[in-house]
Amino acid sequence: MLPAKLNGAKSAKVGARQLDLARKFHRAGLPDATGLAAVERAAAGAKH
Repeated sequence: MLPAKLNGAKSAKVGARQLDLARKFHRAGLPDATGLAAVERAAAGAKH
């Protein structure tokens, strides 16, 4: 068993698949540009 904080951090990653889905949803109108930028920042942070 992992502590809740560590376990949550494991699943809080934004990978290529999530980024692709966010971009597809953005083209459909959701999220707005600010939300898409936040997802892109999270994905860039996950690469490090």
